[in-house]
Amino acid sequence: MKSSSQKPTNLSPFGIRRRHYLMMLAATGLVAPFGIKAISKSSTVSQTPGPQEWWVSAQGKTADEYSLGWLIKNGESLQKTISGFRGHGVLQHPQNPYSVLFLARRPGTEGLQINLSSGEIENRFSCQTNHHLQGHGCFSGDGKVLFICESNFKNGVGKIVVRDSDTYQVLDTFNSHGIGPHEIKLMPDGQTLVIANGGLHTHPSSGRKILNLESMRSTLTYTNAANGELIDEYQVDEPKASIRHLDVANDGTVAIAMQVQRAAMQHQNTVGLSAIHQPGQ
Repeated sequence: MKSSSQKPTNLSPFGIRRRHYLMMLAATGLVAPFGIKAISKSSTVSQTPGPQEWWVSAQGKTADEYSLGWLIKNGESLQKTISGFRGHGVLQHPQNPYSVLFLARRPGTEGLQINLSSGEIENRFSCQTNHHLQGHGCFSGDGKVLFICESNFKNGVGKIVVRDSDTYQVLDTFNSHGIGPHEIKLMPDGQTLVIANGGLHTHPSSGRKILNLESMRSTLTYTNAANGELIDEYQVDEPKASIRHLDVANDGTVAIAMQVQRAAMQHQNTVGLSAIHQPGQ
């Protein structure tokens, strides 16, 4: 990866297509087509002793089937709650541990809070005018604030919308310092956000069609969680690689996963689809 002040660092090619890789993992039972997230919660005295672990995933092939599905590991059969939109990311609510936040993928505009014990929809919210969701968000360290990746589809500017985690009322909005912010995580310091700006501009009127393949620019940005101020910015070597997902280790190492927009590339060379980064390096 590179920043404006650093020389590019070459990524080692992996020689395997993302879809093929996911199919291989699915064959081993490690992932599902839409991705599975495990959420754990220690039971209370009034419930069965011992920890519970829910496996949750967005599911559904048609509009009337779109839902959040879940099961208790080694326990009950699959349950689901119809969402009415095609979902993507799932977050365990830090203040309501039996509840999850279910977010729509682009160009969706809704989020739901669902109780896994009852299956009930406890709360919902919609985007501001001219915004759509990107599928991911994260909570602040104290669990009181929610940061959600969105885009202003009128101008393509990436936005991080800050909401109260109880009421989901908008508290603030700041730039992601890129286009198409897909995933966001809180760094271990509790004060910095790392954002995967995929660089892809879409519009609800044209679905998921990418409108800026020639000018796309994907970046990894670090911002101040309090005010959205840009701290640092990095770009991968391949200009047509879109950073999609990321995760953060306890020591602050960031791992990213990418998709290449092959139709816009001027070559057919194998390129790296993953990388790790440590702030300041």
